[in-house]
Order: sequence, then C-alpha cells, then structure tokens
Amino acid sequence: MVFDYQNERTDLGRSSYKYIKYTSFNEYIKENPNCCSINPGGPYEIRQSSFLNRIFGYDAPDVIVINFKVRHLDENGNKRAFKTRFENTLQNCGHPH
Repeated sequence: MVFDYQNERTDLGRSSYKYIKYTSFNEYIKENPNCCSINPGGPYEIRQSSFLNRIFGYDAPDVIVINFKVRHLDENGNKRAFKTRFENTLQNCGHPH
C-alpha cells in the first residue's frame, strides 16, 4: 500500500514534468532492488504515532522507508529520474499516513 501511495503522487517537487508511473510493484522492485525497509533505524524526519493512537489500535508502530526512484520526462521529452526517500508510518489497516 505504501508503494501504491507513492506511485500515485504528483507532488514530488517537479510538477512541470510528466511522471512515468511504475506499472506494478514487481516492475519497481526489479528496477530498485533493496529499496525498502521496515524500521531501519532513525532518526526519522516524520512524527511517530502517539502512545494513545497505538494502544487504541489506530496506528502501527512501524516506519516504512522507501528509496524511491521517480521517473519522468523532462521539458524536451527525455526520460530522466531522480531519487528521493519516503518515510511512512502506517495505520493498523496498512494504509500510510
């Protein structure tokens, strides 16, 4: 679910470019092996879930880190890519915050 969330984003800092979405998670993993980790160790740049949200079952304590290669077409139609890092906490149902 975290991959789907990031793959659908259009606000990655270069809005004038046309993003090239990955067709599937398998395609992404093939191009980006060792991209993802769960709780790799901080410090993280995101806010952790509150204690009450965790004990009442709203949020999971895990942090998912994805080194995401964003593919896009530049202003001349050439295929380019840049890397960015995403840190996501999860709701207990698996949806990212």
